[in-house]
Amino acid sequence: MKAVVIVDGLNLYHALKALGKNHTNLDVYMASKRLLSKEVLGIEVFYFTSPPEHLGGAAMKNFTAHTRRLQQTGVVVINGRFQRSASRCKTCGAMTQVNKEKETDVSVALQIVESAAKSGAAQILIYSADSDLTPALKLAKSINPGVQIFVAQTGPYLRNSHPALMSYEDSKIELKSNFIRNYQFGLDTKKPN
Repeated sequence: MKAVVIVDGLNLYHALKALGKNHTNLDVYMASKRLLSKEVLGIEVFYFTSPPEHLGGAAMKNFTAHTRRLQQTGVVVINGRFQRSASRCKTCGAMTQVNKEKETDVSVALQIVESAAKSGAAQILIYSADSDLTPALKLAKSINPGVQIFVAQTGPYLRNSHPALMSYEDSKIELKSNFIRNYQFGLDTKKPN
């Protein structure tokens, strides 16, 4: 049995940061392997993210180191981009410049559909609970009715699944601090939860 793991990297990063100190260096491959069925023989992991160039050198250094570690475990890292745009404060009306991630949501949705259609995946694990993914899950299920779809979530960023998304997922997986701590890069042993 084959599984595909699809990660919205920025949302996962913020969710892990909110979950606890020293949680953001997650070995996604090993954590996903533990979360998926024991019958799964092969796992493909796609990690969608964007380089935070607008945050400066230290953030880019951390980003580069983390994505390099992910790639060393076989994770395919796909980079989007940040786009700078003006935004008006709803309270005071002041204009500010904000950086918004672009291309990730559409890329994640396309990967869900492609995984159901082409890869022959029996299971798809998604690290995102964005309701915008509902049409992709619906299409994936219509293309491959037997595919099992699991959604991993935690905290305010990977929040509880939207009701529309829940109708197409087979199961939710709640990521908890004690589990996440055991799957950080740099640990000598990976303990089951």
